[in-house]
Amino acid sequence: MSEIYELHECPDLGEPTLIIGLQGWVDSGLVAHTAITSMIESSETVTVATFDADALLDHRARRPTLRLVDGITTELIWPSIEMKAGFDENGQAVLFLVGDEPDHQWRRFSKAVIAIADQFNVNYLVGLGAYPTAMPHTRPASVIATSTQQRFLTQIGSIEGRIEVPAGVSSAIEYEAGQQGIEAFSLWAQVPHYASNLSFPAGSVALIEKIREHTGLEFPVGKLIESSIEAKQHIDALIENNPEHADIVRQLEEQYDEQQALLNRIDPEDGAELVAELEQFLREQD
Repeated sequence: MSEIYELHECPDLGEPTLIIGLQGWVDSGLVAHTAITSMIESSETVTVATFDADALLDHRARRPTLRLVDGITTELIWPSIEMKAGFDENGQAVLFLVGDEPDHQWRRFSKAVIAIADQFNVNYLVGLGAYPTAMPHTRPASVIATSTQQRFLTQIGSIEGRIEVPAGVSSAIEYEAGQQGIEAFSLWAQVPHYASNLSFPAGSVALIEKIREHTGLEFPVGKLIESSIEAKQHIDALIENNPEHADIVRQLEEQYDEQQALLNRIDPEDGAELVAELEQFLREQD
């Protein structure tokens, strides 16, 4: 047993992909949580490692759940952090890091995660997240990437320019993976800002599809697509009762369509410069 984690078993998984979906950081619309929960539910996982929650979590911020039956204390359910192993629809191995984002010892935790990843010969490390942005819910959910390697950004797309924002622990793990030579990237679904406090399963579908495109892992999304349709209908119903909100969505649709039309006309040789001009324009428009 390590100081902060215990390895319960070490099955031969070949070269699995490690997917990180810790709760507690940027996850608008519960997009990342819904995506990793869906993948785990379809995978019949087993727990291969658990982390020391007493050392990593502040239980005053993440209190255990007390279960009472007729006034009798029957159970105390503690928050946890664990790594699960499973397989996708085609039998490809995958590891899931799930639970609460640590409150303490991020450097040690990141190094411990990478040590486990190295022990299992992980080939890709993928972080999941979602953030609010000015886009309409009536258009396909978009996904961008952050990574320590340029090729993932080129393939998936990213935000150009210098940006400084508070980091989550998944970013610390991603950085540590890059330092240790493990290919790592994070996928960030973009969620309509007005829907960031609602469930937005369309973003979860987009994350799982990007995972398939860039790792080859196959997970079912049928139920999530059904949920996406229901969620869109719910938002439509809320908006159509308010002419002012409906007008805002129409403006966002026009802006989105104009952006896509411009990007579709971009010559690959001039792409970087034009995209930078577009992003500068959007920043000026707030």
